[in-house]
Amino acid sequence: EPTGDLTSISVPDSLRSLIASRLDGLDATDRLLLQDAAVLGQVFSADALAAVGGGSEDLEPRLRALVRRELLEVESDPRSPERGQYRFVQSLIQEVAYGTLARRDRRSRHLAVARHYEAIGDEELAGALASHYVAAHQASDEGPEADAVAAQARLALSSAAERAASLGAHEQAVKHLDQALAITAEPANRASLLDRAALSAGAASREAVRYAEAAIEAYRQLGDGVAAAGATARLGRVLTDAGEVVRATEVLEVAVADAETIGDEPVLAQILAYLSRCYMRLGLTDKAVEAADRALPIAERLDLDAIVAEAFVNKGSALNIVGRRRESIALQQAALDMAVAGTDRNFEMRARNNFASAISEDDPARSTRLFLEAAELARQVGDRGMYNWTLGTGVAGLYGEGRDWDVHAALMREALESATLSHDRLRLRTFLSLAEMARGERPDELVAEITQLVGDSEEPDDLFSLYMVKGTTALLAGDPEAAFRDAMLAMDVVAQNQEVPLGLAARAAIWSRNLDHARRTAELRAALPAGAYGRTEIARATAAVAALEGRTKDALAGFRDARAGLVRLEQMFEAACYVVDAAVLLPGEPEVRAWAAEVRPLLEELSARPYLQKLAEALGSAPEPPSPQARADVHAETPTP
Repeated sequence: EPTGDLTSISVPDSLRSLIASRLDGLDATDRLLLQDAAVLGQVFSADALAAVGGGSEDLEPRLRALVRRELLEVESDPRSPERGQYRFVQSLIQEVAYGTLARRDRRSRHLAVARHYEAIGDEELAGALASHYVAAHQASDEGPEADAVAAQARLALSSAAERAASLGAHEQAVKHLDQALAITAEPANRASLLDRAALSAGAASREAVRYAEAAIEAYRQLGDGVAAAGATARLGRVLTDAGEVVRATEVLEVAVADAETIGDEPVLAQILAYLSRCYMRLGLTDKAVEAADRALPIAERLDLDAIVAEAFVNKGSALNIVGRRRESIALQQAALDMAVAGTDRNFEMRARNNFASAISEDDPARSTRLFLEAAELARQVGDRGMYNWTLGTGVAGLYGEGRDWDVHAALMREALESATLSHDRLRLRTFLSLAEMARGERPDELVAEITQLVGDSEEPDDLFSLYMVKGTTALLAGDPEAAFRDAMLAMDVVAQNQEVPLGLAARAAIWSRNLDHARRTAELRAALPAGAYGRTEIARATAAVAALEGRTKDALAGFRDARAGLVRLEQMFEAACYVVDAAVLLPGEPEVRAWAAEVRPLLEELSARPYLQKLAEALGSAPEPPSPQARADVHAETPTP
C-alpha cells in the first residue's frame, strides 16, 4: 500500500513520450477510440463510449483487442459497481490520450457525453453530467459559445448540488456550487447559488458566513430588499450555528427594523424566530419569549409551519432556562412533531436536541440517549455541525452515568480531527476533556490547548468552556480555592446552565472545607430552577453546609438523599463523586465509609485517579471507626438519660 501522498511526484517526460509512442503506433481508428474513452475518465462503459463517438457499431471486439495490447483491462472485481466496465491500465495512459485531443475536439466530446447522460436520466449521474459540462465550458472559446455551455453547466451543477445535499454530502454540494459560481457573473444567478452554498457549508461545518454575506450583497445589487432581508435572516442562523451568537444578535436586530420597513411579514417572522434563538442562547429569556411571541401570530396566520416550529423550539428553550419545564417540554414536543412531519432534517435534529435538553433535569439518562440518537441521525444525513453538537452533549451525559467513556472518546477524537470551525473544535475538545480531567491526564497541557482554542474570543460560550476547564483541573490538582474562583467566573459569563459551574463551586467549597463558600453556593443553587437532578444538587449543597456547621445528622440525611436521587437517575459516576464529597466532610461516619466501599470499584474501573486519591486521603484523615462490639460496649456503658 502507498505510504504517503504520491500526487506531487512528477512523471518523467520520457515515460510520457513512451506512452505517446505506443498510442501513435495504433491504427487511426483505435487511437481515436482511446481518445474518446479518455474523455469518459479512467473507467467507462462500452455504451457511453459509443455515445461519445456518435456511432452504433459494436465496440466490444476492438476494446478486447486493446485489452490484449495491455492498454485497457476489464473490471472483474465482483464487489465493484463498475464490474464489467473497461478501465485504462494506467491513469497516465488516459491522461496522455486525453492530452492529444485538440481543444475543440474535447469540447464536442464532453458535450456528447453530457447529452448521453441526460438521455439516460439517472439522478446518480448528476455529478458526472455536471463535470462534463464544466469540461466542455473550459474547452470553449470566449463569447456566445462559452456562455451557452456555461448556462448548461450551471444548471447541471445546481442539480448535482441539490442531489448531493439531499444525500447528506454537503461538502460535495458546496464544491458543485463553487464551480457554478466560478462561471456565473450575473447577480440574479449568483444570489441563489450563494444562498444555497451558505446552508450547505453550515451543515458541513465549514466556513459559511462569507457565502451568506455575499448572497445579501447580490440581492441588494438586484434591488430585491425582501430577498436581502431573508438572506440576512439566514446569515443570523449561520452565525449562531458557528458560535458567533453576539454578532448574530446584532445582525438580526438590525434586520428586524429593515423587515418592518419593507413590510414583508414572512421575512419578519423568520427574523424574529431566529432572533429568539439568539436571545435564548445569551440567556436573555424575556427577550427570547417576546421575539418568539411576535413571530408566532404572523406565522400561524400565514401557515408558515417551519417558522412556527422554530419559534416553539426557541421559546420552549427559554422557558426551560427559567424553570418552566412542563411548558418547555410541551412546546419542544410540538416542535419535534412538526419537524418530523416536515422535510427539513437539519431542523428536526435541532428539535430533537432541544427536546432532549428540556427533559434532562427529570430524566437525564433518556436525554442522553436522545442526544446520541440525534448525533447518529446527523451523521447519516451529513450534518456535521449538528453531529458535533449532539455528540458532545451526549458524551457529557455518558460522563455523568460513568459508562462508555473510552468508546465515545474515540468518536469525539474522530470528530475533532475533521472539525474545521474553531467553535466546533473548542466544544468537542471541552467535552472530550471531561474524562481526561476525571482521570488526571496532563492537566497543564489541557488548559493550554483550551486557552489556545479560545484565543481572544469574547463569546460567552467560549469563555465558559475556558473557566470550567481551568476550574476543574485546579480542583483535581489540589487547589480548590482557584477552582471556586473560576467557577464563579464561569457563572458570570453565561445565564444558561448556571447549575454547571455551581456544581463545580460546591465541590470546591467542600474540598476546601470553606463554610462561607458552601453557604454561598447553597443559596445560589436554591435560587435556580430545579427538577429531579437539580434537587440532588440542592440536597448536596445543604448537606455540605450542615456538615461544616457541625450538624452531622442533617448532613448525613442530605448526602443520603442526594446520592439516592442520582442513583435513581442512573448518574452513577456523579453519585460516586458525591460520596467523595461526603467523605471529605464526614470521614469518620460508618455510613459514609460504607458508601465509599460501594463506589470505589466504579472509580477504579473508570481510572478516576484524582477522585480515588481524594477519597483515600479523606478516609485516611479520620481514625478508624470502632468495631461493632466496641460500639455495643460503649452503648452499654452509657447512662440512660
